[in-house]
Amino acid sequence: MSDRQARENAREYFVPYILGNTPTSHRISARIFYKYGIVSLICDEGRSPLCALDITCKYLPLSPPSEPRIIAEQLLSLCEQQPYTLPIIIPVSPKYEKAVESERAALEHKFVIADKATLFSSSPLADIP
Repeated sequence: MSDRQARENAREYFVPYILGNTPTSHRISARIFYKYGIVSLICDEGRSPLCALDITCKYLPLSPPSEPRIIAEQLLSLCEQQPYTLPIIIPVSPKYEKAVESERAALEHKFVIADKATLFSSSPLADIP
């Protein structure tokens, strides 16, 4: 399989869910988009002006992170809408890192939980040429 074909397959298979709507989230989204051509989903309780201008991501609203169980249920519901994909959760803000950690057992059944610091070196995305 050529590198180009591998990237095309990755676009259809991987779905990055970036938790937290911050400038760091948009930098990660842009890096994923320009390296692999994958549009990320930025999930947070509020939409920022960056979302309207950023072609590398789409915005999805989530409940406030003070309710980790509800966030987990929302993410699992979103995951079920795309059954033949590999969803990757990337918590960017401390509030979402805490929420994901508290619901890790429920989320790990459907998601790959990736750390923003090691996303491009030790996650499924790192294996794409």
